[in-house]
Amino acid sequence: MPAVDVNFRYHEGAIVVPVQTPLDRTNIENTFMRLNALADTFPSVCALLAKDYGNEQCDIRLIFEVLGAAPPYSLDEIGFFEAAMQIPGIAPELAKYLRHVVNLRRYFAGTSGVCYQCWSDEETPFGEPAARVLLRRRIEYVDLFIDFLRTNDLNVEVNQYGILDEIIGCHG
Repeated sequence: MPAVDVNFRYHEGAIVVPVQTPLDRTNIENTFMRLNALADTFPSVCALLAKDYGNEQCDIRLIFEVLGAAPPYSLDEIGFFEAAMQIPGIAPELAKYLRHVVNLRRYFAGTSGVCYQCWSDEETPFGEPAARVLLRRRIEYVDLFIDFLRTNDLNVEVNQYGILDEIIGCHG
């Protein structure tokens, strides 16, 4: 597989992911390919960020900058993944990205099985927006969602119950 040009920048505490317009299958698939390549670099990025900030936690917040739009705009993770899921047949690409995230969280978890390091913010485990959108739309990915939950520290105050309520509301 050829090397993927990830072309990201870090700005105000977030990794800015450029996305080409229109938000069609080609551009969304290209963005997922670049996200998977970026996910492969997260262990070294997190190690550097944690070292720089003198703690063990690494916040990974993604902002999707939509290029070529008039006026220019950006999407948070939920907004981007929701836009992606409007494209028929794109769910496997989102699932592939979420699998990368689960593997990253397992890498950081080590033998404990729980990843304490990777967060999107102080209450959102990294990967939750992708997991939330995927499972809201496609219940057949429940096993992948459970794998994601297993990497979370369920003993802290986070909102996994919110996702579970949403899923029950969507699928019964």
